[in-house]
Amino acid sequence: MPHFSNCCGADEYICQSCKRIFCGACNPSQWRPEIVGQNTAASVCPTCREEYDARVKNPALKVSKQKKTWTESEIGNLLLTNKKMVERSLLKMWNLQTYNEQSDKETKYVNNIGFNKPDGMTLSRFVENLQRYGSFKSDKQIAYVRKRLLKYTKQLTMIANGKIAEAPEVKSFRSATMRNKAARRKYGFTSRGSGYHG
Repeated sequence: MPHFSNCCGADEYICQSCKRIFCGACNPSQWRPEIVGQNTAASVCPTCREEYDARVKNPALKVSKQKKTWTESEIGNLLLTNKKMVERSLLKMWNLQTYNEQSDKETKYVNNIGFNKPDGMTLSRFVENLQRYGSFKSDKQIAYVRKRLLKYTKQLTMIANGKIAEAPEVKSFRSATMRNKAARRKYGFTSRGSGYHG
């Protein structure tokens, strides 16, 4: 049953954004599902419409939030002073290892991303323990990992600034496959078997 307003006798409606009752003639509603977030009932009053347009649609009123650009010295200082930074950095560096390197717990590809060959196995074991227990067992372990991670401040800075996201899995896999095929051709191995055909 329709309700009539006291001001001019026109139909009333409920604004789906602020939930107040308005006169349809004095404050005409508009169907704006993007404000309410639903398609079934999206009648919105002029006040909510203006607030939404000013807040979202007008680019001059948007507050631009600039992302901080990290430097290598800042990342190095955080590694030296913050235990959580050491843990996070270790996990981030491990995420740069390719899938094969993560599963075998060693560095196999020379792609200048992730751990180097000497650190691959050791730091992968620390990652395994960190994932299992949630933190390092002793301060001695933290000191050891911190010392190893300080050589990766350039990569960690690139991660923090969003320049590296993940390991180049496909590229390193392809290059390894190409090297294997070239070696097979060079030494006369067939692609299917291990026999020598000379």
